[in-house]
Amino acid sequence: MAVRRSPKGRNRNDSAAGASSSSDAAQSRREDSAVPGVGDGELVLRIAARDEEALRLLVEAMRVPIFTFARQIVLDDHLAEEVTQDTFLVVWENAPGFEVGRRVVPWVFAIARNLARTAARSAARRSKRLAAAGRWADTEVGGVHADPCADPHAEVERALLDGQVRRAMATLAPCYREVLELRLHLNMTYEEIAEVCGIPMGTVKSRIHKGLRNLRARLREQGIRGAEGEE
Repeated sequence: MAVRRSPKGRNRNDSAAGASSSSDAAQSRREDSAVPGVGDGELVLRIAARDEEALRLLVEAMRVPIFTFARQIVLDDHLAEEVTQDTFLVVWENAPGFEVGRRVVPWVFAIARNLARTAARSAARRSKRLAAAGRWADTEVGGVHADPCADPHAEVERALLDGQVRRAMATLAPCYREVLELRLHLNMTYEEIAEVCGIPMGTVKSRIHKGLRNLRARLREQGIRGAEGEE
């Protein structure tokens, strides 16, 4: 079984790809399946039977949304790629035990969330050890870097704004980043977010509200008025 890793070096192109994949994911949820045209039950049964084509279909449908979600937690492209890869490996390994009647999309995102949080904690511990040893050498913690490529075209202003929003998001606590990513960029319902994060729906709404308030405050500090989202 082979799962192809996500291409490296994602930056602004992820916005277009992520928007398209997020739209596909939203459409899939409206059809009550992770992969359009294939029921969740059938899909998981095929994966459990070691049908690599079924896994490929799932990876194709969910790879970019899972990557962008993981990146909001780990704040590092390469680490998010590893989490994405590991997520589908866990799906492959655990498909035989998948609960009949459960939805695939929240299940896969819950796997990614657990893996990303573990990876983020490991990275933080590693960073502290390096800092204590005096070998950190001005590396930016968390992998949040400004895009070094200047875009000469008309989209540069929007790209810069996207970068500012991303950096502002990176300053929020992980519990806020993950719910905002699921709600604003992946268009999940409160019920789906509650299932992914394993928290009550009231907590989801509270975290979204507080997360947006904190995000707007960060953006105002940068001289940007307003922020994407909802109350």
